[in-house]
Amino acid sequence: MDRVDPIAQWRPAPKAILRRIAIVTALTALGLQLPAGLALAFSETPYNEMLRLGSGWSLLATAGLVGVFAIEDLAAWRRRRREVWQLTAAALIYDGPEGHGQVALSDITTLRKQWLSRVVVTLRNGQSVVIRDLAHPAEVVAQIKAAQTAL
Repeated sequence: MDRVDPIAQWRPAPKAILRRIAIVTALTALGLQLPAGLALAFSETPYNEMLRLGSGWSLLATAGLVGVFAIEDLAAWRRRRREVWQLTAAALIYDGPEGHGQVALSDITTLRKQWLSRVVVTLRNGQSVVIRDLAHPAEVVAQIKAAQTAL
């Protein structure tokens, strides 16, 4: 497939990774602190004094765990931030730190938005390719489907 001018081009968006970090942080903190918070809310608990003592440590552990998740997500985004996905009239092209690849639009069988910022592209041979950290994944799906229809 020859290189031609792209119809559309996408890069990982900082907004998408920040949104992901905020959601993962909130859900992790809620999941780890909710049981301790509920136990402390009911003062009749026989081990209430021990729970009060342990709640400070659990907050510290939660903050550490959430910080590790955030740092890991930021490091992954730093590795992917130079990725470029281009859509041409005949192919979906990837250029990034991992190399170069392209897929004919006719080989794409399924496109679906996943989570808040991903598009999963399923190919005729059963392989799946994930386009990550998109600001507007629904628009990406619509643009690829429009290019497929125009074939």
